Amino acid sequence: VVESNVIFNTCRESGDHGAINSWDRMPFLNDLQSPPSFSALPTHTRRNLIFGNYAASQSFDNDDGSSWYDTYKNVFYGSDGFKMDYGGHDSNFYQNLVIVFPFDSQNCYNTASFRKGHVDNFFENICIVKY
Repeated sequence: VVESNVIFNTCRESGDHGAINSWDRMPFLNDLQSPPSFSALPTHTRRNLIFGNYAASQSFDNDDGSSWYDTYKNVFYGSDGFKMDYGGHDSNFYQNLVIVFPFDSQNCYNTASFRKGHVDNFFENICIVKY
């Protein structure tokens, strides 16, 4: 759980990241459910204020196969709110406020193709594109 934080000044050396950046490449044994399984439980990111300053391309960059993220009730300021690509799937992005300054054509969210039978959900968000 990532909760109740103010996050800023994180992408000072690269523009290809988010204030929060995730990668998922290796399975792990989850013993928090019964029976233990290699099926992931969702990672929750909620009630944060996240600034995408210093040229962050996203506020939350779910990169390189990141999957099973529930991102909700956050405020994202200054960059895209949600990114999911390179094989990531089964994430939910909802009830967020995204305030973005357009610098490319990917305002508010940026997703790529999904694995067959797996999708991401983007709903009940407010996106303000500030021109």
